[in-house]
Amino acid sequence: MKRLIPLVAIGAMLAALPASASAKGTKTKKVVFEKTNGICTSGLTEGTATKSSSATFTIKAGTISVKVVVKGLKPQQKYGVDIAQTPSGEGCGMVPAEASLTTNKAGNGKVTFSEAIEPGATNTFAWMPTEPATGEGILATENVPLK
Repeated sequence: MKRLIPLVAIGAMLAALPASASAKGTKTKKVVFEKTNGICTSGLTEGTATKSSSATFTIKAGTISVKVVVKGLKPQQKYGVDIAQTPSGEGCGMVPAEASLTTNKAGNGKVTFSEAIEPGATNTFAWMPTEPATGEGILATENVPLK
């Protein structure tokens, strides 16, 4: 019976641990894209939310990963996508873009990519021009805090 108590105590301690040790320190947030204007050093300044295009950010161990899902854009079109970090504006307006996606016949597409968090960065957002030839028609997400 003496051995049962330590085993029960160990079991209770293990049950109190997070389900996945790798999940510790991980932050995930899904935000919608907005048709917008904005500033690279601070993010979008105004906008109209899209109902079907989004970005899911995962912040972990000094890295930003983002999964971008767009719907209803021009079919069979290639788009550049960037992760910007504020307040520096790093990643905003990269040529070529940090990642690209090509929409299907219905105008839907997705891409996942990552980058290191820059020293001093406090927020991040994803953005993409919807008129690649002119760089006009911006879709961007709200700022996502890095901490």
